[in-house]
Amino acid sequence: MKAMVRLTKMTERLLVFCPWLIRLQQKYYHRIVSKEVRSGLISSEDNVLCIGGGPLPCTAIEIARCTGAHVVVIDCDPAAVHTAQQIVRVMGMENSVEVCLGDGCSYDASHFQVIHIARQAEPQEAILRNIWTVAPRGARILVRHPNALLKSCYCGLPRAYASQCDRKGNAVDGTLLFTKNRKEFPGEIHAAGDRHSAHRTAYLAG
Repeated sequence: MKAMVRLTKMTERLLVFCPWLIRLQQKYYHRIVSKEVRSGLISSEDNVLCIGGGPLPCTAIEIARCTGAHVVVIDCDPAAVHTAQQIVRVMGMENSVEVCLGDGCSYDASHFQVIHIARQAEPQEAILRNIWTVAPRGARILVRHPNALLKSCYCGLPRAYASQCDRKGNAVDGTLLFTKNRKEFPGEIHAAGDRHSAHRTAYLAG
């Protein structure tokens, strides 16, 4: 596990004991998630899967609040899942956000229209490959992607994925969007040099 991922988990566990810090964290994520919701065209009709929710599933909570969608958030750390379940109950979001133990590398995402992969979810490429295999046609896959300076701190996607994007924004805290409109895995399309991909891919400012 990369150092930044461990630090994120430790910080979020500490935040659990400080309600005002949780609210501050939510405000930070609201700005990011609002952009992701607009780009991913997320609505109340969608089933949303968040991979790598950690002990403080701010992204899942914000998606549910912003859209009215039902959100399932998974994490492979049992302690994080237990804490996240408590947070969701305390915030009164248990009818909208479901927290489960699960591994993004093998999770069945076949009934989700939107899949969100956290920056600290690792390894991102293996998770994306699994999701791409099982997700339904038309699924929107949002992947939070570290910039070059933070790349060594995360097991993120290779930089080649970002080159497929239609537009670029702030590289400090970005999100890649892939829409599954064909069978080929995004990395394989890039390797083949296909510049006419049917994927809708965007790089968003976070």
